Amino acid sequence: MKLRPLVLVVGAALSVTLVAGCGGSSSGGASSSAPVAAAPSKAASMVAGESVAAIKKATSGRVAVTQTGSASSSSGASVPTTTSVEGQFDDSNYQLANSYAGGASLNVLIVDQKGYVKGNVTYWTGVGLPNDDATAISQKWAQGNSTRPEAFAEYSPSKVRDQLVSDLNATTFTSSDSITVDNKAAYRLQSATGTQLVIDAETMLPSAMKSQNKTYDMSQWNPVSAKVAPPTSQVTTG
Repeated sequence: MKLRPLVLVVGAALSVTLVAGCGGSSSGGASSSAPVAAAPSKAASMVAGESVAAIKKATSGRVAVTQTGSASSSSGASVPTTTSVEGQFDDSNYQLANSYAGGASLNVLIVDQKGYVKGNVTYWTGVGLPNDDATAISQKWAQGNSTRPEAFAEYSPSKVRDQLVSDLNATTFTSSDSITVDNKAAYRLQSATGTQLVIDAETMLPSAMKSQNKTYDMSQWNPVSAKVAPPTSQVTTG
């Protein structure tokens, strides 16, 4: 009995809200969003340093790296042109996707100290499997001695993060601008050689970096969802 008046109050408040939101003008009463406050003015070197510190404190994230220009054409078939890794920076749980010149691709899952790989037909024929075998294995995740986590350490989250930090530390940014990205304040840094870096002004974590031979896409930080092992029906062992 005591709940009924509360329901009526909520209903009345909702009615008032709906009426107020309708507006009285014939144009529909559309309202504009509040402007985004500009990021505080800081020297480029200070912004870059704070971003490196924020990256080192991050516990998880998603970082994609694409080789461009001469780096892409000279990488060779065994070196990925794009690496995308998402997971924990202690390398305990993550998903990796590598794309190679010629159309080959390889996905890797690291869960509970086990590694699972899933390549497309082009990848498996490229490592020597007959086409029929490559077609069959491309439908499942493979798991065995050759898929242990250490086999993919070169492309683990911590390694990709460390490479990002190394690239940032090796770049001298000379200008810093306040911009808006996805309706949030951000910094855009630029070097004399044209490298650009975009950093969220609140978290100081970067979202994108582009140089003459490499592009980083950092779409997610702290936290990313935990990865789970594929169902046993989708795994082949050997």
